[in-house]
Amino acid sequence: MRTARAGIGRWSVPAQVAVAILLFVFLAGDGLGQFFSGDDLMNLCKYLEEPLSHWLKGVVVFWSSAYYRPLGAFAYLVPYSLLGFHPLAFRAIEFALLLLNLGIYFRFATKLTQSARLASFALLLCSYHAAFAGLYHSYGTIYDVLSYSFFFAGLLGYVTWRVAGAGIGRLIGLAVLFVCFTLGLACKETVAVLPAVLAAYDLVLGGGIRRDKWMWPLRGGWPILVCSVLDVVYVSGKLGGTASLVNNPLYTPHFTLDQYALVTAHYMRNLFYLPDGLPTPTAALAVLGLMLVASLLLRSRLMLFSLISVVVTQLPVSFIAPRGAYAIYISWAFWALYTVALVDSITPLLRRPAPAAIAFLALAGLLLAVDLRMKPQYDSYYTAPPRAYRELDEQLARWRFHLPRDGHVLLATDPFPPPWGFYEPLFLISLHEGTTNAAVARVKPETAFPPASEMNAYDYVIDYDEGWRLLKGPGQQLTPTSMARLEQLAQDHPVRLLHGFGLPTRDCWRSTAESFGVRVRCLHDGANWLVLSVTAPQDVVLSAQEDSGETVESPLPAGRSVPFTVAINAAAAGEVHEIEFRLRRPAGGAGPAPGLAFREAQLPAAVEKPLTASFTASRNGGPFTHSVTAKVGDTIAYRWNSTNGALYSLKDVISPHDKDACGNVSGVGLRTASGTTPAYPLLACQSGFTYTMTYTATAYGATASDTITIAVR
Repeated sequence: MRTARAGIGRWSVPAQVAVAILLFVFLAGDGLGQFFSGDDLMNLCKYLEEPLSHWLKGVVVFWSSAYYRPLGAFAYLVPYSLLGFHPLAFRAIEFALLLLNLGIYFRFATKLTQSARLASFALLLCSYHAAFAGLYHSYGTIYDVLSYSFFFAGLLGYVTWRVAGAGIGRLIGLAVLFVCFTLGLACKETVAVLPAVLAAYDLVLGGGIRRDKWMWPLRGGWPILVCSVLDVVYVSGKLGGTASLVNNPLYTPHFTLDQYALVTAHYMRNLFYLPDGLPTPTAALAVLGLMLVASLLLRSRLMLFSLISVVVTQLPVSFIAPRGAYAIYISWAFWALYTVALVDSITPLLRRPAPAAIAFLALAGLLLAVDLRMKPQYDSYYTAPPRAYRELDEQLARWRFHLPRDGHVLLATDPFPPPWGFYEPLFLISLHEGTTNAAVARVKPETAFPPASEMNAYDYVIDYDEGWRLLKGPGQQLTPTSMARLEQLAQDHPVRLLHGFGLPTRDCWRSTAESFGVRVRCLHDGANWLVLSVTAPQDVVLSAQEDSGETVESPLPAGRSVPFTVAINAAAAGEVHEIEFRLRRPAGGAGPAPGLAFREAQLPAAVEKPLTASFTASRNGGPFTHSVTAKVGDTIAYRWNSTNGALYSLKDVISPHDKDACGNVSGVGLRTASGTTPAYPLLACQSGFTYTMTYTATAYGATASDTITIAVR
């Protein structure tokens, strides 16, 4: 009997660690076969625009906002340079790092709990989480994976330096801390809170501050102070400059307690698979308060340290718009540590081999059942787009697609819906060919159809109709059948470019000649408008002749995007009109007028009557109405629709002031003819403000509008 118990004691911990790893492999393993996500394609293309030496400089000057997460460039460019555009290589790297993170965390948890058995429970809890699907299905989260590695390796290095005696091990621990902290800062902003966690360790667990007292800065505290100085330099640099992330509304911080409570509630829902609305922001703060009380009542230093670390490691994302749960990948590790410390403070059973083994298997079974149920819900967001991108990439391979360095591709149609982004086919084709100079023109409802004269100028013309079809390759001419297919698509398109246009550039700009023509297929009878948003490199005057015979003329200031509108009268829907545009110098100007530039997505065709506009909002998935009273934490979705409009705008008036606490200001923005937004949570910084929004559709000689009011209490 004693031998059996000894056997359980000897093998139970390795077996428990193996079970935790197997749980991760079983639940996350399907991510190994995932193709590149839209973020992967975008990031890799962005990094390829500069040589590795550029990004190496970014690692050295890790505080500069001019370099976007420069260490991530190496995570993308090295496998791409060595292995090419193959997703399995990238996925294998990320999975290897995820497994490495499990090992680093187990080592760290063992040091803090002083029990490998307890550490195995913490490892099990954070080995896999369905809400972290982004970690397993998108290489775009490599920043989070690497920052986790550097964070815990640096923390482990400091703990080693603190507890080790004199010798090489102590120096290695210190070197690991400084190297990992610096590299972590070059990877993602979440590592910036490491000095605060180190100080919490020294205060609560290590006892260094109590032991060293006023000599702490010169003895155990000086590495933390050095890291803190680096932090100040890093934060100051990242907050400055035009490329700073804080200039992006999604990353603009709002430092209020309400915002912290709202975001904390959001992450708690994800961590514990809770329904929308639970917990409320106030309840989320109460949960943290109860955790503090439990730590003090049970006199558990490990619980207290874990709680402080939960709060501190969430701070980088606590005051910005809520993100996916993987944003608190580091925080979840401390939630797991807190849970194990709590159970250990209540009962010693987890330290006994046999009861611990039974409890471990029961917990593993429970986690497996829960995660299997929740996994499809979270995975679906990450799996559909890569599947479609893979189909295009495989088709390119079957065609033996090879694009010249400055080549042009026309996608006459494609299956990628607008929410996935406009540039993903450009990124995918560029990466498939290893070039950052290629241009890909996509024909979508919001873009113009290219001129017939330029069709054969494209290296490739690709079509999609229940499958990908190659209509033209390099050095080939379009067949009569392919031309007929393109002409059929062109006839159904609202706007067709006729002449006087250059091929689109990589970022979808076109240049024009001194004169250019556009064909409009009127969508309805009556008055139609053609609206062009154009940019002139120098001051020019643009003119066009309307059906009435009147010439419309407008000055275009240099460097400004200006809408230019031409009225068209149609006797019947589907009627086709051709409009000729001409450029000239303003009075006193000499020489020929320079051409214009515009993005293809800024060429809509629209009609005037019957003109309608509808704008409504929904609270928490309820009915769409014109007046909504809501509270912080509620979700709001908007729906708008217009028939026969030409220009669409949204005027937002904020009261009692023109600017809310989030930084949103009253103003007017552009809208589309119709659409529905996802449900957005109301932030704490919106409390006490009323938003009166008017959606207006304008057409020739008429306007229509609709107004909603959102009062946030």
